[in-house]
Amino acid sequence: MTAWIALLAVTILFTLALRHGRPTEPPLPPGYDGERQLAALHALTTAAPNVRLP
Repeated sequence: MTAWIALLAVTILFTLALRHGRPTEPPLPPGYDGERQLAALHALTTAAPNVRLP
């Protein structure tokens, strides 16, 4: 019986370590549209590589 309790405790601790072990990402700013902004940035960098941005 003690072995089952120990196994359950180790399983729970391992699961909690996996959930909380990842670094949290900062929240995205309001109005952020990642796909659209990434496409616009890609268009700016590939269309005119020698143009200086203000």
